[in-house]
Amino acid sequence: MIRNARQFGRHALRAISAGLISLMIGVSPAQAITVTTTADTGAGSIREALSLANDNDTIDFSVTGTIELTHGELVVEDNITINKPGTVSTPMIGILGDDDTTPGTIETPSFLDNATRARAYLSALQTKARSTNRLFSGQLTVNDSVTTPKFTFVDGDCTLTSGSGFLVVTGTLTIRGNTDFTGAILVLGTGKLVREGGGNGDIFGGIAIAAFDRTSGDFTAPTYDTQGGGNSTIQYDSQALKNGIGSAMNVSGIREF
Repeated sequence: MIRNARQFGRHALRAISAGLISLMIGVSPAQAITVTTTADTGAGSIREALSLANDNDTIDFSVTGTIELTHGELVVEDNITINKPGTVSTPMIGILGDDDTTPGTIETPSFLDNATRARAYLSALQTKARSTNRLFSGQLTVNDSVTTPKFTFVDGDCTLTSGSGFLVVTGTLTIRGNTDFTGAILVLGTGKLVREGGGNGDIFGGIAIAAFDRTSGDFTAPTYDTQGGGNSTIQYDSQALKNGIGSAMNVSGIREF
């Protein structure tokens, strides 16, 4: 429950519930801070999290319940995101690698930390797609403009011929050798990508593939099956990612590496 008013002149929050508030301000968080207690002050509290947060940071909750403010109002002076429990912080998208400092690698995106987070993230994307009339069920062929980015969520199998933006597929994604696309592609759920045929198509941006059951369990092995000839290109491109994610209307954020 939310007690008392929320005033967003200086973002004064007098009392909030860790279960219901979701304040979205800005994108591209620099770090994620987790609230681990419903206490008003001290380690892991919302007050401590706000004191540590800077512009574009994200505050998550690992607890639920009402936070009783006994030490005055909470003042938020930075552009931050406060997620309600069960949501996923704005993920990082880039060239995936091991969680180490080896040159050329970056940390795994936060939404792929574990299957539970992946499920929550995928469900959030599906909800957003439904609310914006960009949710498609069953088998779909995407043949869109490469210059007009769109957010597209396919709850099923998808054949990608051309397009741009932010494409999410829960089934098998099939691309041709002549497929052209710029932006972000997430193949989450079945976690299977098939490239077939010849051609000279170009895919610029980034692709993430993860296999997991939508209800429970850990990650399973994803599938990337490629065959055919041609000189097609699949290449990481940070600007293409920015443009693609921008088409998702702040569903996700991007961080440079």
